[in-house]
Amino acid sequence: MLGFLKKKERFSAAEKETMVAAIRASEQKTSGEIRVFIEAYCTMGDAYSRAKEVFTTLKMDQTLHRNGVLLYIALDERVLAIHCDSGIYAHTDKAYWTAQVALLTTHFKENHYVEGVEKSIIQIGNLLAAYYPHDTDKKNELPDDIVFGDL
Repeated sequence: MLGFLKKKERFSAAEKETMVAAIRASEQKTSGEIRVFIEAYCTMGDAYSRAKEVFTTLKMDQTLHRNGVLLYIALDERVLAIHCDSGIYAHTDKAYWTAQVALLTTHFKENHYVEGVEKSIIQIGNLLAAYYPHDTDKKNELPDDIVFGDL
């Protein structure tokens, strides 16, 4: 009866699977964890503060090696941020993460969200693999699915 209130899906099943497949492929090379969180609007003053909050909410700060990375995207506001845990941040500098944000921004400006996310995930996965190679005893500490906030 209230079907008209149903929200329109922002991504097709195939697009979601493309992003999840990139996470899975990347995590097969590393003990690191990559998550993507997408919502319509940033519910805090700035995207980075919101990314840090989501990072904690998703328990990404509780991985064994402190090597989780979150891509945070507020679609309608067209803002994004990347937050990583201390284990991986110790091996990188601000320039690396600024380049990742630039890569995503370039794709997003052309409405190529899935392609941008996929490329960034692959690059971040390669970085994680360099410092945290795959451990045959490693269990997947966090789900690989895309987390959607209020869209």
